[in-house]
Amino acid sequence: IENEYLRLEVDPHSGDIVQLWDKHCLIDGQPRPIFADYANQIELFQDSGQYWDAWNIDPAYAQHPLPPGQHYDVVQMESHYAKELWAVGQGGSRGYILTAGCPWLTIKAQLKGDERHVLQKACFPLNFTADHATYETAAGAITRPTTPTTPEEKAQWEVPGLRWADMTAIDGSYGVSILSDRKHGYDHTPNQIRLTLLRGSEWPDPEADKGTHHFSYGIYPHGGNWQTAQTVQKAREMSQPLQAVIDCNGAGRAIGQLPPEGSFLDLGAANLILMALKPTEDDPKTYILRCYECLGETATIAPQGLIFKAHQLGDRVNLLEQPIGKAGDVQITPWQIASFTVLSKR
Repeated sequence: IENEYLRLEVDPHSGDIVQLWDKHCLIDGQPRPIFADYANQIELFQDSGQYWDAWNIDPAYAQHPLPPGQHYDVVQMESHYAKELWAVGQGGSRGYILTAGCPWLTIKAQLKGDERHVLQKACFPLNFTADHATYETAAGAITRPTTPTTPEEKAQWEVPGLRWADMTAIDGSYGVSILSDRKHGYDHTPNQIRLTLLRGSEWPDPEADKGTHHFSYGIYPHGGNWQTAQTVQKAREMSQPLQAVIDCNGAGRAIGQLPPEGSFLDLGAANLILMALKPTEDDPKTYILRCYECLGETATIAPQGLIFKAHQLGDRVNLLEQPIGKAGDVQITPWQIASFTVLSKR
């Protein structure tokens, strides 16, 4: 299957990705292949013997691989906006979805977690070499070397990531981001990144991970690095997709007309991410706008959109909504969380 950005081939027996091609990055006139081998293979490892069972992964888990999973049947589906391949087996399913206008491949997984002390990871072997991997943290990002040298680096074999992880080639020309809505653990080597899916620990909860799990993750190949590729925004678009609300009974009938296009809120800088827009605790007619800088660069907030036709940016405040700066203090430093009051113009 393919869309205007990507072309995908899936093995009809295993349900793994044979290859994913980037149609916007050409090599000798042909779409660029992303992977060095079959990808999105569900790799299984024995993971036991740790004192803090639910918290600690066995440092030597990679030395204890288990036989690969089951056989899958692959079926193809198509709608007016998306093309899909679904690999279906007794233990679950993996759906590969290419949506029109979307530059990443969405994978919708349904897996059973009844196995105890079995670590399940989705593997992505890349056809380029990276000297570091980057992971999203709360309002920031962390970087880990792909070839650890110090004892501290060697102890970081599992890395936390919120909505995304990224590996970019050493020369910075090309990279791949893994987007995730519910899974937040990874490991990496210079040519590979893996996403942890399930573990099946027994202490303190003997029923941990049991049952059927539903979650999504995505593969977002891109030119340049994660900053220029807007990986932060793409990950949020995947995990929090735009929702259309249709007023079927006319109860919310509007007065007047809306323009063909419009924005409710635009912060005025691509490296500012909205965290909250809420009434203040003391005055429901005054709002708090909270955002953070996501690329490690200085930003200037210049909000606009429908809400700012009747409102204006007020004072800088802290997390307790207490003033800490005057109106006009619009400079936001790298990685900074900033909060402002939003006042009615009336």
